[in-house]
Amino acid sequence: MRKAVKIGFCTDFSKSSKISLETLLFNVWSFDCDIHLFHLVEDDNRDDSYARLCQLQEDLSSSLDSSQNVEAFLFEKGESRKLIEFLNKGNYISVSIGISSFNSDSVMSDFIKELYQNLEMDSAVIPINHEVKIENKGMIGMQYDHLHYLYALRKYEEYFRFHYARLKILILSETDFSDTKLLEVRETIDGILKDIKYELVIIKKSDADKGILHELENTPLDYFLFPTDDYFYSYISNSIEKDSLPGELKFSLIRLYITPENVKQESSFQRIELKPV
Repeated sequence: MRKAVKIGFCTDFSKSSKISLETLLFNVWSFDCDIHLFHLVEDDNRDDSYARLCQLQEDLSSSLDSSQNVEAFLFEKGESRKLIEFLNKGNYISVSIGISSFNSDSVMSDFIKELYQNLEMDSAVIPINHEVKIENKGMIGMQYDHLHYLYALRKYEEYFRFHYARLKILILSETDFSDTKLLEVRETIDGILKDIKYELVIIKKSDADKGILHELENTPLDYFLFPTDDYFYSYISNSIEKDSLPGELKFSLIRLYITPENVKQESSFQRIELKPV
């Protein structure tokens, strides 16, 4: 029985959205997933939007593997809440959003911010200048008392292995770690992430913003993951709101949606897997 997961992509038909979609497709090309396209009409050209969405669906269907389903959903002007409710009830593993730049006059439209704040699943903002390549480097940040949030990454384990992912894990702590405590943390991470290669960095909470900014500015990255209900989520959200992220970033921001159920060792969860041979 096919176990494909559903990935949503919100498009406004812009050049940045097109390139972001290409980045998404490159990253999931080898995986068993269906792509669902979403567009919210933001002007009075509803018929034109519908035609463009249908054409995008047709183009995508012809380029993907025949086993992958492509569906398209149009929401009328003013139906942003309806779109979000549809996504939240749709059992999507993640939703991606394309933008032109993190540091522009309009970093995110109000609708994209609304999506990012209210989606009850993982969501990714992909910048137009995100470099596409097989091997990739990622970073995830969380508070020490939220170390179990790493269980939320298990759904992507096969993706990490396939793309030879290298993770840098930032842990925010009130105090310095002793050698014993550091060993315990590594053993916990190893037990959750199994064979995923990673580098561990401890950041003192008293120096949190400076430490996070330093890592973002000085680490080559393809994506930065951060969990909801965590200091890192507040940091990224405030940086987006104030347009204060460093430089012209080329990596995606991936918001991990955390619930008590999806960060338990024994919990069941969707998993993105390679296409069957």
